[in-house]
This record gives sequence, C-alpha cells and structure tokens, in this order.
Amino acid sequence: MFEKERLVEYTAIPDLRKLGFEILAFNFANWKSDASSVEKILETKAFVSKHPDVMFGSMGRGLGADRVSVSVHRNYADYHRYIQELREYWGANIDRVDSFIVSLQNDNILRNLSFKYLAEILKKTEE
Repeated sequence: MFEKERLVEYTAIPDLRKLGFEILAFNFANWKSDASSVEKILETKAFVSKHPDVMFGSMGRGLGADRVSVSVHRNYADYHRYIQELREYWGANIDRVDSFIVSLQNDNILRNLSFKYLAEILKKTEE
C-alpha cells in the first residue's frame, strides 16, 4: 500500500563508521532575523549543496534554536572547519550555533542510524 501510493522511498544508509566517518553532529542555530524569505531559503540551499557532509537541514523549534542540521565528519578537524565556515558565512544572520557531537567510534551506540525500524512500524500499520 505505502509503495503503491509512493509514501515510502528506499534509501540505503551505509555504516558511516566503516566509511571512515568519526563524528555525527546535530547542529542547532538561532537566526537573528526572518530567514523564511524565498531569497534566504535559496541562499541556504546553495550553502548546503556545497556541503555533502550535511545529511539533513531544516527550520524547526526547540533547545533555543530555530534551525537544525545533521552532518557527518571524518574527524574533529573536519567538523571544526564546517562549523567555522558556517559561522563565517552566516555570522551576520545567526545568534549562535551549538552542536551535539556523537563519536561514531564509540562502542556504546545503542542503535545504528537506520530506517529499518520505521519499516517495521509501517508493516504493522499495513496489516
């Protein structure tokens, strides 16, 4: 049902650790001005398109922020370069950028990043 109605797309999520990524970062920013204009949205999309390490980005609300992105990095220096570039490029528009950094080299990861668990829920819904 979900496939026929195109509600489900399939995406392979590789093992990021095996691909050489050490950091998964959840980045939160708070904008000083209204960035919901078409011009700002296009500019933001252009910035993100230059950074293939950004896996997700959106407006939102929570933790004192109204923007969120999820990015992967080969090491801390790579992460730091991305955050520096983000701050330099958007500095006039953002109050702050905070990150929650996850080490992908950690042996205590409770569940790997995967959509297979969501698929299990959707299957139960179909039944």
